[in-house]
Amino acid sequence: MFVDKKLSGVQCVQTLSRLNRTCPGKTETFVLDFANDTSEVIEAFQPFYTSTELSGETDPNKLYDLETKIRASNLFTKYMVDEFCRMFYSERHSDEMLQPPLNQVVAKWNEIGDPEQKNEFKSLIQS
Repeated sequence: MFVDKKLSGVQCVQTLSRLNRTCPGKTETFVLDFANDTSEVIEAFQPFYTSTELSGETDPNKLYDLETKIRASNLFTKYMVDEFCRMFYSERHSDEMLQPPLNQVVAKWNEIGDPEQKNEFKSLIQS
């Protein structure tokens, strides 16, 4: 995406929200350039969300740290993720086939007895 003018209000929200839409064949989203600065985007989203968190460019090390913490939860394995992805990207599988692997993770999630541990994991996933 290349946006050569400043966007505001609903126009900004709609344009950026469309980046997350999925469709067959769409595998990546890439923003080449964007005229707004962070504060303008936050202001545009404020009426629609109770909190908007943007913090400049993404630090890849932070992503790897989050991934390591999420994997340490042992709610899923690399094999489970690989199998899920194989089914997700296979044209032969329906969406109903994706539910059993997700149910396995939910079952493990429900086994966590400590509410604080659940909240910490939820926070990591949202990050």
